[in-house]
Amino acid sequence: MICYSVEEALQEPIEDVTYLYLCNNQLETVPKELGNLKALGGLYLSDNQLETVPKEFGNLKALTELNLSYNQLKTVPKELGHLKALTSLYLYKNQLKTVPKELANLKALTILDLRYNQLKSLPKELGNLKALKSLNLKGNPLSDKEKKRIKKLLPECDILF
Repeated sequence: MICYSVEEALQEPIEDVTYLYLCNNQLETVPKELGNLKALGGLYLSDNQLETVPKEFGNLKALTELNLSYNQLKTVPKELGHLKALTSLYLYKNQLKTVPKELANLKALTILDLRYNQLKSLPKELGNLKALKSLNLKGNPLSDKEKKRIKKLLPECDILF
């Protein structure tokens, strides 16, 4: 089942909600109960006013795509590193200064979009993302030295600066 509101998603049987589209809703928060949607494969929360993300999102074991772009996020919870099925993570156009090293546990991740944040460096642990094919870091204040370090960490990855 595809849902387009928090209320609709939380009223459906948990096992039935597979995609949740909550883009462009001016949301400032989302309920931690969304972490109970065990069959959720895609969660789309872009273009809102989110400043935080519940750590319970780390319970979404079936999640393959997470879009948190165009929000006001300053951090993301380290629990996102528990999302072993995640293949695409979109965090662009936020206010991130760091990303948790636990994201290195996302062994299935092929796309990581971090453009237009405030990142000056990335954790060295992200070098363990061997499946990563695309890393977008455009619009971040990365030094030339840091760019070289990142390229060395992820030699098989297509990186945009």
